[in-house]
Amino acid sequence: LYHSEVAPTSARGALSSLYQLMITLGILVASLVDTGLVEKDGGWRWAIGMQVVPAMVLVAGMPLLPRSPRWLVHRGRIEEAREAMLAMRETEEEARRELDEVIASAQKEHAKVKVSSHEYMDHLTTRLIVIGVGLQ
Repeated sequence: LYHSEVAPTSARGALSSLYQLMITLGILVASLVDTGLVEKDGGWRWAIGMQVVPAMVLVAGMPLLPRSPRWLVHRGRIEEAREAMLAMRETEEEARRELDEVIASAQKEHAKVKVSSHEYMDHLTTRLIVIGVGLQ
């Protein structure tokens, strides 16, 4: 989700597709490595230990990423969103235009009518949720 919020509009589709491809390739590589390790004594420990490496890289790198301008706008932090957008876009004009779009989108979302949980949970919905949870 983060990459689709911070990517330029022209690259969002390609980046989302690339993201899905990398997940699929990661699953393939993990399966192949696991297949090789499962026969070894204590191989399962190696398999789990190897999963920690990319997770730690992600955890260490995430604080270095700029906050999502959309997230900042939804929390009313417009100036921070402007700074984040300027850091991510090549020109100030592009950043301003896209931030204006984000702000307009957030205003539309806030203008929508709020529905209480009681209105969501009518008799049929409650029955369907109970059945769904029960089947799990």
